[in-house]
Amino acid sequence: MNGIKINGYEIKRKLGEGGMAEVFYTETQLGSPAALKVLRPELSAVENLRLRFEQEAQVMAKLSHPNIRRVLDITEHDSRPVILMEYLSGQDLGAYVQERGALSPEIATALWEQAVSALQFAHSEGIIHRDVKPSNFFLTDTGSLKLLDFGIAKAADQLVQTMTGQQMGTVLYMSPEQIKDPKRVTKATDYYSLGVTFHHLLTGQPPYDITKASRFAIQTKIIQEELDLFKVPVRWRDCLSACLEKKPARRQLYKQVKKSPSNKSVVHQSDLTLIEETEEKVSEKKSLLNSQITTKPPTSIWVTLGLIALFASAVSFIYVWFIENEYQPAFIQELERNMVRVEGSTFMMGCTSEQGDDCFDDEEPTHRIELGSYQIGKYEVTQAQWEAIMGSNPSKFSDCPTCPVEQVSWDDVQDFLKKLNSLTGRRYRLPTEAEWEYAARGGNSSQGYKYSGSNTLGTVGWYGGNSGNETHPVGQKTSNELGLYDMTGNVWEWCSDWYNSDYYNSSPVRNPKGPTTGSSRVLRGGGWHFNSRFCRTSNRSSGSSGDHGDNLGFRLAAAP
Repeated sequence: MNGIKINGYEIKRKLGEGGMAEVFYTETQLGSPAALKVLRPELSAVENLRLRFEQEAQVMAKLSHPNIRRVLDITEHDSRPVILMEYLSGQDLGAYVQERGALSPEIATALWEQAVSALQFAHSEGIIHRDVKPSNFFLTDTGSLKLLDFGIAKAADQLVQTMTGQQMGTVLYMSPEQIKDPKRVTKATDYYSLGVTFHHLLTGQPPYDITKASRFAIQTKIIQEELDLFKVPVRWRDCLSACLEKKPARRQLYKQVKKSPSNKSVVHQSDLTLIEETEEKVSEKKSLLNSQITTKPPTSIWVTLGLIALFASAVSFIYVWFIENEYQPAFIQELERNMVRVEGSTFMMGCTSEQGDDCFDDEEPTHRIELGSYQIGKYEVTQAQWEAIMGSNPSKFSDCPTCPVEQVSWDDVQDFLKKLNSLTGRRYRLPTEAEWEYAARGGNSSQGYKYSGSNTLGTVGWYGGNSGNETHPVGQKTSNELGLYDMTGNVWEWCSDWYNSDYYNSSPVRNPKGPTTGSSRVLRGGGWHFNSRFCRTSNRSSGSSGDHGDNLGFRLAAAP
């Protein structure tokens, strides 16, 4: 496009491009450098994307601040919207740290104050950024920091246009509440993302390794686990921990970072004395322990130990006999009784009309699927059932035998299936993703509900709005049209397929089994701490085959 004039601005050269737009260098009529951001031609015809792009210009135009990139004008060229903006020479902080390593605490302190100033000004104008991350901060050649890309910003009093169903933002820097419900965010969301951003800048590494952890695993960590501040300089920890509170109402944004103390730390004589005394006591305890270990125990102890071993052997024999001859057959009969036959048919898989505007991109395009008949479990596999086969219970909520087993990975489930099939002579397996969705929709008895069995989530599932932050015994909610329980909520359920966000574009029509390879496995159904959007029948997620979590479980499938 070099040489082309757009509203009097001649394009000199291309500066770069992203997923939505190309950026070119130009000059104003007075000869000042400027940049033209032009929406890609294939996206300009998509109404909601065009609105989102134009929204960015409108948002940035009202934000006049030295640490926010200025928008000078908005126009159009060849039916493509164009934003004229301030030209910046330098490098974004994501690229800067990748190239040069972690920021020094001193440089980071100066940049922090500029970043806070930019965000607080945006918030005072009713704008929430929602995508604060290293690459959206630009360090100019003069050392000034500029906040970029308000393309997914949210006006506090009005939801900005976004791509239908898309979870906005970058997952590594998202806040817990942004993951749970992207539509309900506040300025505290930006606080959290700023804290994660500076954790990255100060350590030189992103907070999570996207090459080793799945999107689902990262989202779960953000919701449930504290970000480790051990590698962050000590004087930064209070500042970042205030931003990284899990509850938005408890977050604070410090304008300045605590200054380094000028005096060196001094160890007083009293402290040295205490250390010496402590070490002496530890040495005495070690000597005493060693003497107790090396001293030969009296004969009576050997007799006692022998009786204990004999008793344990007898108990073990009785337990094994009981399991093999009494408990397991009853358990197997229970499994058999609770397998529901699903008659094969044709259905539309993916983002169908009853899902409304809640669909994510990986649920599209909607496509026709033909399935043969199969069986699927009426309930999620319980803790008692898992323990009967595996001999132990890995669940976090382990005081509930009739609750679904959780903290089981896809790989763990394969071990369970091998043992179960060896014991029964059957071929139990995980359902394919298509089988799971068809069954969740109610099979050929489907009434077209948004959730599995109802349009009211609370009647059919345990989720973030009613679970009390724990799992519940299976079968307590209303079943769906096929008599299946908890396919919505309680725990996410593993499917047999590899996950691929683009698989729907090339999926086989008849009995699809998913991609032939991948890096993660499909999860379906939502869980006890997720919101309603994640519990819909068409919603998809994924996890690495080794992922464990207190919201990961499964149900069985088998041939008819």
